[in-house]
Amino acid sequence: MANPRQAEREMIHATQEATRKMAEETTRAARTAADASASATRAGADMVARNAEAVEHVWQSGSEMAAELTERSMGQFARACGISGESAQQATQQSARNLESIVQSGTILAGGMQNISSEWFAFLQKRMQQNLQRFEALASSRTPQEVMAVQSELVRDHLEDFVHSARRVAELSVQMAEEAARKMTDTSLAPR
Repeated sequence: MANPRQAEREMIHATQEATRKMAEETTRAARTAADASASATRAGADMVARNAEAVEHVWQSGSEMAAELTERSMGQFARACGISGESAQQATQQSARNLESIVQSGTILAGGMQNISSEWFAFLQKRMQQNLQRFEALASSRTPQEVMAVQSELVRDHLEDFVHSARRVAELSVQMAEEAARKMTDTSLAPR
């Protein structure tokens, strides 16, 4: 008959070995997930930055083309309608003010979009750092309850940060829209 103490030692050893293997697997899975999360975050941040730069470049090019086109069109339109002298000058000045208003508002909108992109980039960076910290805690978890606690903290923190960033983006959007509207109103009220 087998020695009960020997069987108990074997059982303890087997349990410790299983726990060690589970910890190693959890650590490996956490590292893999952290690496994937970091790569996804970097790719997302790069994409946001490239999109912001592209939007700003497109807007600037479009504004320059619109200014040139408006100037040419007004001159041709005035000649075609037989408008000359002071009335042609007034129409050209009004068009210039309107175009200036559009360009200034576009600049404000482009700057606002850059601020919004920066806010999302900050969100992604913070989440990446916190995810890495949580994965370390997950890797050191020894019980299913500890794993669930770490995972629930991760989800809660992620949602909390997302809501905060979304609120900040909404505030920036309102600010941007109000500033652009004010600039258009100020330009249209300018002395003629």
